[in-house]
Amino acid sequence: MKKTARRVWFLGVLLLGVLFFAACGESPEYAVKILNLAEGEVLQSDSVAINFIVSPEDWQEKGYTVHFMLDRDFLRIKKDLSPVFYTGLTEGPHAVFAMVCNEKGVSLRAPESIDIRNFYYKVRTEPLIKKDLPLLILHQPVERIYRGPEAFHILIDFRVLNAPLGHGYRVHVNLDGEDFYYEEDEPIWTDRASRIGEHDITVTLETDLGNPVLTNPFNQITRHFGVREK
Repeated sequence: MKKTARRVWFLGVLLLGVLFFAACGESPEYAVKILNLAEGEVLQSDSVAINFIVSPEDWQEKGYTVHFMLDRDFLRIKKDLSPVFYTGLTEGPHAVFAMVCNEKGVSLRAPESIDIRNFYYKVRTEPLIKKDLPLLILHQPVERIYRGPEAFHILIDFRVLNAPLGHGYRVHVNLDGEDFYYEEDEPIWTDRASRIGEHDITVTLETDLGNPVLTNPFNQITRHFGVREK
């Protein structure tokens, strides 16, 4: 009888522990999927409306958003599931990136939290992005004016695919002539661009020996942005 009671007590404690760690564990991984633009699709119009879905469905309640980028830039931020529109496409290859971002605008690092599609307008050529090769995606900063308090902590946010940082690869950031090297795929908040005026940032995917990895056209990107007092 005593052994049975101890066994029941032990199982009860074990169950409570499982429930506790489940409640305190990490939030579920959020996934985004582009629905209506197939990989390699050739469009006959210079405009595209992109439909997408996000799961789990509580992403809006958490204040999460989905950030879309066309080619190197053209950022669109979606707080709901209404389509994303791009117009004025040039003939040839394009790539669209969809990323789930948290309430601070940082892209989530789960593999399912990003979706990439190569497509074309009128003319099919080589795809713009080779998705199976090392790829750098510079998410932030974008080319715009930063004002007030946000200029004191500007977000540098990148994703690196197919090139494990710290294991043969690194990211080289040149901000206004200063060089910084990162071996972890995580966001950076910097106050080094808080000076009022104009700023330039170049982000490059490199080997750990400092050789640029230019297997994809976006593995080295330069952007210009400004900082104003208000």
